Amino acid sequence: MAGVELGGALKKVMALAAGMADGLALGDNAKAVLLTRGQAKIVRFGVAQQTHLRHPNP
Repeated sequence: MAGVELGGALKKVMALAAGMADGLALGDNAKAVLLTRGQAKIVRFGVAQQTHLRHPNP
């Protein structure tokens, strides 16, 4: 359960960052890079915290 809570909290941080990128008019490419790198960081952080990864499509 800790992995789900951790992922949810970090996802909200990424949503805030995406909103800031929109507000600063950085463009779609910058927002895509931000979200892609953020998702990779969330996965690596979850692995470091020894949470189990489960992908939506097996």
